[in-house]
Amino acid sequence: MENSLSHQQTWQSYCEQFASFSLMLAAFFLSFSTSLMIIFFSLANASFWLAGSLRSKFHYIFQHPLTYWSLAFFVLFIIGIIYSSATWSDIFYTFKQYMRLFLLPIMLPLFLSEKNVHRALNAFIIGSIVMVALSYLKIFGYFPYFHQPDPNTAFYDHINTSLIVAISSFVLIYKVTECKQWYDKLLILLIIALEISYLFIFNTGRSGLVLLIALFAIFLYQQLSTQKFLLGMLVFILAILGVFMISKNFSEIVVSAHQHTRAYMAHQQLTEPTSEGERLAFWKNSLYLFKNHPIIGTGTGSFKNEYGKIEGNILKTDNPHNQYLFFLVQFGVLGGVALIAWFTYLLHASQHIPKNLRYIIQGVVISFIIGCFFNSWIKDAVPGQILIFFLAMGYARLREKNTYDFN
Repeated sequence: MENSLSHQQTWQSYCEQFASFSLMLAAFFLSFSTSLMIIFFSLANASFWLAGSLRSKFHYIFQHPLTYWSLAFFVLFIIGIIYSSATWSDIFYTFKQYMRLFLLPIMLPLFLSEKNVHRALNAFIIGSIVMVALSYLKIFGYFPYFHQPDPNTAFYDHINTSLIVAISSFVLIYKVTECKQWYDKLLILLIIALEISYLFIFNTGRSGLVLLIALFAIFLYQQLSTQKFLLGMLVFILAILGVFMISKNFSEIVVSAHQHTRAYMAHQQLTEPTSEGERLAFWKNSLYLFKNHPIIGTGTGSFKNEYGKIEGNILKTDNPHNQYLFFLVQFGVLGGVALIAWFTYLLHASQHIPKNLRYIIQGVVISFIIGCFFNSWIKDAVPGQILIFFLAMGYARLREKNTYDFN
């Protein structure tokens, strides 16, 4: 009997250690490869569940509030199939894109361990630092052999790369506040400076720049009194203006965005399509589709089919580059309200996240609330995985007093 119990405990310990190691690798590969990240997340989950104590784990999952939100979205998508105008292939493709949202609950128990949270967060930071370092090497011609065609990014495109760098810089700022030794603070500040310089000088992603500015403002708001916050924002705005004067890349991004937006609003014909013009056209047409079916939308996976029906529309797309409009077109007001209510709940519940993660998770959630106005970041693979990673890590332990023992 004692022998059997000893073997069981050994097996459980082995599975939990392997799950922790796989989770750490998954977090590291968030900055490099969605395929490897999914593989290691899957291994971490499989190993964790093979460790046993299934009844306790299922009890934890089914009593967690985020489980009910994931279930609500799943039901919304299922009901949307009934009246959808999409083909079955488009419906299945849409389910595949949002599967990470439906499966969020089974990831939550992995982050109940403080050790797993610490390792995974550090692995994500290290991965982002390595990604930026390799991007610098590619820019200066030392490692040109990356598959990514963008000359200034090593792995992902400029949008996803800028998102990762912005979030990484935000997390590192809080790491500075936790450090006790001055040389640790100096090293992290140097890394932050290199990451921010990469965004402003080399990366052409506007989304990351917007988020970095927003996250820095969030950091000041979280840490300072109202008077100091206003003073800090004034200094920050002056610093941004200084960067605008110095950085050719940043100034070109701002000027071209302004010019292209004005050209679209004035109905001017440009020689080539612009990102700003395309997005504005997508949003305008998406609002048109929403107005035609405002209550329940046109169903799960129907965006591509409905968008293709718009007369005189030259630009075809399956993505409006706006998560809110994506939901409004497919699920009407009900979908839009559900998405906004989910984000609202996440912000409200973040007050109960353990203190060492609370401000970081709040910043990430707010950054996605902002970013979803310009991109479909819950649908998109890389941003969607990053969001689910931080949600699972932050909301696994909504209250510090709650402890869970799966042994």
